[in-house]
Amino acid sequence: METKLYFNCVYKKNEKLTILADDLLAETITTDEMLNMLEYVRDHDGGADLSFYPEPDEGSIAVDVWSDGEKYYFTMSDNDDKSYLCIRTKRPYVEDPKLASVTEEFSNGKMIYFKGEPFPLDSVITDFDFIKKVFAIFLENNGDVPWDMMA
Repeated sequence: METKLYFNCVYKKNEKLTILADDLLAETITTDEMLNMLEYVRDHDGGADLSFYPEPDEGSIAVDVWSDGEKYYFTMSDNDDKSYLCIRTKRPYVEDPKLASVTEEFSNGKMIYFKGEPFPLDSVITDFDFIKKVFAIFLENNGDVPWDMMA
C-alpha cells in the first residue's frame, strides 16, 4: 500500500466541536488552505496533524499540535533507520517566561502542565507562527523538516 499524507484539524468553541478536516488527503489542499484551517486551533481548544498512512518504516511520520487556546503541545515524529520512534521538538528551545506558572521541577527535569498532564518542557510552546511554518514545510516537502528547526 502506498503511503499518503493526510491532514486533520478540529477545534471546540462554546462547547461545540467543529471538524475542519478529517483524514483529508493532503495533496488535495494548498498550503494556504491548510494554514487557514490551522488558524482555528490558535485561539481554541483543539488540534491538528499532518500524518503519513500507513506509517513509513523510515522517515517522517507526523507533525502534531494540540492547543488549549494559549499554549501548544507541539511535536514531530519520525522513524529512524532502525525503525525506532523519534519525537522531535522545537530547536533551539528557549524557556518561555509565559509558561513559568505551569512549570514544575520533577526528578527527571522540568516538566510543564498542559491540559492537566505533565509533559517535557520543550514540547509545549507559545509561538504559533513557528507551528504554522513547520506545518507548511512538512506539507510542501513531504515530511522533510530541517533538524535545526525540530530535533
